Amino acid sequence: MVWSWSSTPRIPTNVGTGTAVSLAETRPIDTPVRTSGRATVAPSAAVPVPTTARSTSATGHHHPSTSATPKPSGRSRTAVSTARPASPSPSSATGSAPTRLRIEALDVDARVIPIGVDDRGAVAIPDDVDTVGWYRYGAAPGAASGSVVLAGHVDSATQGIGAFRALWSAEPGTLIHLDRASGGPLTYRVVSRETFGKDAIPLTALFAATGAARLTLITCGGPFDSESRSYLDNVVVTAVPT
Repeated sequence: MVWSWSSTPRIPTNVGTGTAVSLAETRPIDTPVRTSGRATVAPSAAVPVPTTARSTSATGHHHPSTSATPKPSGRSRTAVSTARPASPSPSSATGSAPTRLRIEALDVDARVIPIGVDDRGAVAIPDDVDTVGWYRYGAAPGAASGSVVLAGHVDSATQGIGAFRALWSAEPGTLIHLDRASGGPLTYRVVSRETFGKDAIPLTALFAATGAARLTLITCGGPFDSESRSYLDNVVVTAVPT
């Protein structure tokens, strides 16, 4: 299957303000706690990652759990290009659209569909919590440069657990497999996990179409705000091709 670009993309103004209805009025205890800086698992190898002091809150779905709160540690300060793509990235054409995401260590096996930006400027994350969205205006898997961005939900009050429910627990070295429309599957290795407040997510860096080839996974995390029905933070996992 060949994807075509029908409109001029915009850099997202946010990854989604969140539309979840909380299943409980307390903070979920299985997502990273919000901190004054980035909660990061130190990368096991050098890779371009954002340098902004906090991170983002993206999708906004909630589901309680009895598991323990993770305690991310370490910090990563490697810089990434902040160039803004003015049009669909040429690197997208050299790669191939992802069709399925598999992370065996996290029990993830999800369909991937192309997404863009909605009329509010937010990444148009799929409504189905079992489906992951690929930002089609950025790099495609297999491209020589740029960030391949995948975004998905943690959970939903109406649909239950989402594809990225356990993304907060991704550790350096975790393998991520992407099936593609053509060219065969690719494997990436996790090098960092970070948590950002949604008001400080480094969007230009995360969605950069330049720099070293990498995979960026984004979901919601941190405390759940029952008033806005949204998580306050985002979990960002960065992986590199193996």
